[in-house]
Amino acid sequence: MKSASARGERVSRRAPHAPGRVFRAGSGAVRAGCRPGMTGLAGLAIAAFLAATPLPMNSELPFLALQGLGHDAVALVLVASVANTLGSCVTYWCGMQGERLRGGRWFPFTGAGLERARGWFSRYGRWSLLLSWAPGGDLIVALAGLMRLPFATFLALTALAKTGRYAALALAAAGIGGAFSAPG
Repeated sequence: MKSASARGERVSRRAPHAPGRVFRAGSGAVRAGCRPGMTGLAGLAIAAFLAATPLPMNSELPFLALQGLGHDAVALVLVASVANTLGSCVTYWCGMQGERLRGGRWFPFTGAGLERARGWFSRYGRWSLLLSWAPGGDLIVALAGLMRLPFATFLALTALAKTGRYAALALAAAGIGGAFSAPG
């Protein structure tokens, strides 16, 4: 007869770091009360958030790793899209603060250059946010803040772009993963 833990039933085990907590046998949870997968999703959220700020970070590798480990693709797309969009909001805010640097040696535009950039951005800029997912997209996001694009427009276009990118990534990974799975 199999033991209770071998059958996957709840087994009470006392651990020095969490006295009195109940662990599920074989859950792989790092600490008591932590549902399997939540740590991975939290890590993905942090990576996706930071990847959308000026900090050098990558969110695709954690995304693909978690999908490869069997995490639900819809949950991954949702978490990564929301976190990456929130990170872009930080970059947008930084761009809005850039106006205060005007005239300083770190400000990238002269007065005439800023007016040309405003003209270009009023014509093409809002739609360029659909490329905010691509490398260099953070610059487009910061420019949107600098050019005072209405926040609702910024948020809608950026969320659409970020969600589309992660959905495409999930679909591509599922297709590639399916191509290498054993027939059966």
